[in-house]
Amino acid sequence: MPNPKEADLLRRIKELESANATLQAKAAAPAFRLKVSEKGAISVFIGQRRWPVTLYQDEWSAVLAHGEEITAFIKANQETLKPAKAG
Repeated sequence: MPNPKEADLLRRIKELESANATLQAKAAAPAFRLKVSEKGAISVFIGQRRWPVTLYQDEWSAVLAHGEEITAFIKANQETLKPAKAG
């Protein structure tokens, strides 16, 4: 049987292993998710920002209606656009 000091160290190791497993599971969670906000808007979490992009239903519909135009714009301006900074 380990002495009290060893037992404390072993207990601490188990605590740290558990905390590490929790962090790894959180990091492995899907980056993309949707949520209805408190005010009834749609929040989109993309895993690249601390905060979501939040718009109301009609605003998302307007953006999505221009999806092909946005994609074409991105392609046409690829050389001048910058990637998001890692958070």
